Amino acid sequence: MNILVPTDFSKLSLVAIEYAISMANRINGSVTLLHVMDNFVKPTRASMQEEAKAISREASVLARQRFEPIVAEAEKLSKTGNPIVVKIRKGRSFSNTVRLFAKRNQIELIVMGTKGASGLSKYVLGSNTVSVMDASRIPVLAVPSRARFNNFKNIIYAADLKYLESEIGVLKPYLKLLDATLHVLHVCDKTKSEEELQNKVKSILKQVDYRKSTVMIKSGKPIDRVIDSYVKELKADMVAMFTHKRTAYENLFHRSVTKKMAFQSHVPLLAFKNK
Repeated sequence: MNILVPTDFSKLSLVAIEYAISMANRINGSVTLLHVMDNFVKPTRASMQEEAKAISREASVLARQRFEPIVAEAEKLSKTGNPIVVKIRKGRSFSNTVRLFAKRNQIELIVMGTKGASGLSKYVLGSNTVSVMDASRIPVLAVPSRARFNNFKNIIYAADLKYLESEIGVLKPYLKLLDATLHVLHVCDKTKSEEELQNKVKSILKQVDYRKSTVMIKSGKPIDRVIDSYVKELKADMVAMFTHKRTAYENLFHRSVTKKMAFQSHVPLLAFKNK
């Protein structure tokens, strides 16, 4: 697996780098570190253009210098024999630059750090991690600052059941690679038959032929808290979710459950963008 870690040299991005390398060690993957520099608007005056180029060159040299101790530490942690690749790119949009780089370089997973949050901040806090989740068709693993790599024995897939069969099909290669048990969790309202929903999920799991799996139907609100509670109960190693398109109104006033979960502070969240 080719793993990409965008880094701004912050402590949070260092957590993501360490996690990605530990993961690569487990699956014999390769790790690329990407730093995105601001691509300022080109000045119209010739004298200022030269000054802007000089500033850009200086920033690039500084970025490479800051990479040196990070790469040295990363190479100590790496046990795969694969080199740690370092790339610097310029772009006006961080998320779009990461998205294009990942697409053009056959990246299979993007790993990024995220700060845990609670209360109102969980709903309104923005982050580069969430912006990349919005932009990228390649899955994003959001790693909380407190998370430490523990293999992936138990993965909770929080499903709304709308596209269950196709989503498990997308998850299946990752589950096989990680040799993980899949725990399908659906949070429903109390009016629905939990037994009927459980039978439906079991039937689909049988069709997609992934036998290392369990099914849990729970009711309660808000959904992200129910998921969080089950993560603690199961001592899960990861949560997997799919984002879905929302209306402009919903985008303006609410965050999807997937984005809320990106800020929970217990285990990494593997987010897929539903096509």
